[in-house]
Amino acid sequence: MEMLNNSIMKPTGLSYHMLKEITNDFSQKVGHGGYGEVYKGVYNGKDVAVKRLYDLRGLDDNLFKNELNSLMRVHHQNIVQLLGYCYEISHEYVHENGELFFVRTHHRVLCLEYLHGGSLDKHLYEESSGYDWCTRYKIIKGICVGLNYLHVGLKKPIFHLDLKPANILLDKNMVPKIADFGLSRLFSGTHSHVTGDKFKGTFNKTCSAYVPPEYIHSRHITDKYDIFSLGIIIIQIMTGAEGHSKYLEMSSPQQFIEHVHNNWRNRLEATSKHVEEYCQQVETCIKIASNCLEFDRKKRPTIRHIIDELLETETVICEPFPEETSSTNTVEESSGEEEEVGLPMIGPWGGNAGKAHTIKGASHRLESITIWSADVVDALAFSYSESNGKKHNVGPWGGPGGSVNRIHLGPSEFLLEVSGTTGPYICAAADVVKSIKLVTNAGSYGPFGSGGGTAFKTSVQNNGTIVGFFGRAATFIHAIGVYTSNSSPTAAVSSHVQKEIETDQTMEAIFSLETIEEGDREEDDNAPSKIGPWGGNGGMPHDMKVVPHRMESVTVCSDAVVSSLTFSYNDRNGKQRILGPWGGPAGSSFTIRLGAFEHLKGIVGTFGPFDAAGNVITSLTFTTNHRKYGPFGRGGGTEFSVPVEDHGSVVGFFGRAGTYLDALGVYIRTY
Repeated sequence: MEMLNNSIMKPTGLSYHMLKEITNDFSQKVGHGGYGEVYKGVYNGKDVAVKRLYDLRGLDDNLFKNELNSLMRVHHQNIVQLLGYCYEISHEYVHENGELFFVRTHHRVLCLEYLHGGSLDKHLYEESSGYDWCTRYKIIKGICVGLNYLHVGLKKPIFHLDLKPANILLDKNMVPKIADFGLSRLFSGTHSHVTGDKFKGTFNKTCSAYVPPEYIHSRHITDKYDIFSLGIIIIQIMTGAEGHSKYLEMSSPQQFIEHVHNNWRNRLEATSKHVEEYCQQVETCIKIASNCLEFDRKKRPTIRHIIDELLETETVICEPFPEETSSTNTVEESSGEEEEVGLPMIGPWGGNAGKAHTIKGASHRLESITIWSADVVDALAFSYSESNGKKHNVGPWGGPGGSVNRIHLGPSEFLLEVSGTTGPYICAAADVVKSIKLVTNAGSYGPFGSGGGTAFKTSVQNNGTIVGFFGRAATFIHAIGVYTSNSSPTAAVSSHVQKEIETDQTMEAIFSLETIEEGDREEDDNAPSKIGPWGGNGGMPHDMKVVPHRMESVTVCSDAVVSSLTFSYNDRNGKQRILGPWGGPAGSSFTIRLGAFEHLKGIVGTFGPFDAAGNVITSLTFTTNHRKYGPFGRGGGTEFSVPVEDHGSVVGFFGRAGTYLDALGVYIRTY
């Protein structure tokens, strides 16, 4: 049952006996449908849904295996995830009318993620009550994104053919996930889909409402089958379970569109300050739904066209935050071209949407951080002071929403680490920051947001601190980066915080390596920042003994993983120094020789377990201001990245190495 503990792994085969155990002999039934019955199970404290398919004649074994292979290759945030499966045949003897009969039973069972929000058909309300518009739009877009994945995101498209609210489940954050895809093809040709009147009666009174006319008349199946079903679902999300009946009662689609638009305008005028923006989105969605119901399937839009129309409506809406007016100065933000702070900038991580935000004031220390979050990070604000004591407020960056968390740093408390995740979000056109966690020398805060996506982490050493943020934001925080400083006073990391850092599940430990110029330390007012390391705790520590000024070359030996690293650099006196190789000799060698005007601007890599060596660096890619080198190594595992802003570059490395390169961190200098 390892699959139930790691949702990114391939679904695994499960025994029927084990499924009986985790469901307490299928005792807690939570639902049923045309293909089987669903039971709630618990494994290692985690809820799972166990769907026992009906054992019916005519269900072909080879077809079941083929469809199971299709289900196993699907992994998407808007698709219910298959965790495991069972296909066993049992033989039993039963007594009936005094005779002994031999019975052969096929056990076909799917183990799926459990969605605590239940099915969408339990969450349909009219315009005047129930969920607000943002929640309904979130559900509409999520369904569209999931359907787009099934239609065009796979090598072999999957047509659902039974899309309806009962087959769309919601998680605790109201994120929709499509279920039962592929099962309609599996059960076609049998009498298993228990909808005896599926092709009888009128569209608005039975489940045949979701079936397009071309299938009713000629059993014709294309991707437009699902588009027709989607149109009815959108109408029901916007207007309630009886919405399609109202649509059919209207004299024309345009009359229905105007009716729905007016109803939502009345509600929005009483509840929102952005009536026109939301009304435009309402009108677009109801028009999309109407177009999906075209009798001629060729006139229905594709799912890609639908998503493009939705994205066009996602204008920036900035409502005032419930933040008290401060008597301190508000810093003027600047574009990246005007930025003159002179502090190292690490990052950003995330998407490229929204407005860019930086600061002008030379931050000396952070005073407070405020984060708004729910399923993602909605907004960020912070305050900082300059070395002369002048205080500034920045933000909020982002849009309204989420709960607020305010962190006030004590006089001896300093931010040492920022970590989190970034990735796609159904209500945003580009990647957003999905979670963020802060670690200081006195404690940790968060994570804020539900997480998921690509992990990032940055930390400081050598008595450095994180003194500010920059990034991009619109309705959400799309990207975040940090300013660091080596001149700020710091305090030692408390033992319980250091322990938490060392056991962080996203990245590996921050190791106690040698520092630059240990012993006879060179004085340098512009000492580089030390960021990382990422990787494992094996091998021996390696670090630089002379303050680096500029990177000259990097040599990587790699095969399946990164075996070793060698590099040369110039110190501030122009003397060239060579370090390495750190690691073993295995693999092919590649040397990057930086030109006179070429600087290392970013590193992306992965680390993970390899053989018996524990976590090692499994791949590295280097980016300069001229080109990209790599990847070196085959990759796999946890991703990390270190992008550097225009006025900085990577000038050195530190890490750990044995047979392989176990861990790697970087030195970044600001010019």
